[in-house]
Amino acid sequence: MAREVIVLRRDTTWKCGPVQKRIIMAVREFLRSRPAARGAPLELVLERSGLPPEAFFDALERLERRGIVEVVTA
Repeated sequence: MAREVIVLRRDTTWKCGPVQKRIIMAVREFLRSRPAARGAPLELVLERSGLPPEAFFDALERLERRGIVEVVTA
């Protein structure tokens, strides 16, 4: 089964909205707890952010366009 992982390409929240910041903070929290990890599982970040799925995926798409995160299949 393929698993999607959010990889943090640039560790910045400059010009990010509150929803985007929550996603970045959830990814940072996961990576700090597991230093050897390459990225954070998409499902876990969605759960930890506490956002509705529509808002989460919209903000994630904006973060991808700006080159801050990348969603890869592991």
